[in-house]
Amino acid sequence: MLPAILMLVSCRGLVLEDRTVCPAYVYFERPEDCPLEDRETVNLMVLDARTQEELATDRPQMQEIEDNDYFLTIPKRPEIVSIGVAGMRMSTLVGTRLLLPEGCQGDPIYRFAKKEFLEEETALVFLNMTKEFSRVLVRFKSDDGVFPYNVVVSANTCGIDLVTGRPIEGTFRFVPIESTPGVFLFTVPRQADYSLSLELWASPGSKDGKEGHVDDLILWNALQNINGFSWAMQSLPDLTIEIDYVNASATVLVNDWDLSSTINYII
Repeated sequence: MLPAILMLVSCRGLVLEDRTVCPAYVYFERPEDCPLEDRETVNLMVLDARTQEELATDRPQMQEIEDNDYFLTIPKRPEIVSIGVAGMRMSTLVGTRLLLPEGCQGDPIYRFAKKEFLEEETALVFLNMTKEFSRVLVRFKSDDGVFPYNVVVSANTCGIDLVTGRPIEGTFRFVPIESTPGVFLFTVPRQADYSLSLELWASPGSKDGKEGHVDDLILWNALQNINGFSWAMQSLPDLTIEIDYVNASATVLVNDWDLSSTINYII
């Protein structure tokens, strides 16, 4: 009788083995010029590109402390999607859709997604993240220094798909806080259409006799006149809006370019 032989077969062993059960390693590296603020947490995901199954089920996080890299162990797949997202505050992650609840301003979301063909057991991913939001500074000017209306920000975009980067249509509506008289600072997500507006509402008993909804300032009316601006830009710039209540005009400034456009409105 021949002696029994114990054979140890590795993932690199037999040519005919099913290698889909073998582990693979995805290394994430955060570039030095990454636009994130210091110590911002980056949430990492790896999906099977064909089934959208999440392969790293513990959904780890990477936070910049001393080094800028992290790696995940996943079951090997021929094609994967690597995802990084930072800035989640109020958003809820549903699959790969990041959704804002109604009544909340946009989160300062930075996003990365890339499809990889995993021919070997390792993949190196550089987190070149894009800015998926605009900070909006609104200043109202009036003859007596007081702006008489309440402001509501509204749009038809409530989130973003982390894989495709496409905005998700839905109700976006919230009341920004007036930091100083006539000054508001808030965040809006990448938009799916041109509906982003500032609604002006008059309180009962206002001195000019108006009550309820007064007007809508549709920001696209000014933004479309600024050469090069689009909600489809890779990384979104911040905006400043100067609203002259006396002359019934609004000037929208794209901060990164120092370019502006003015529109008139009726109250």
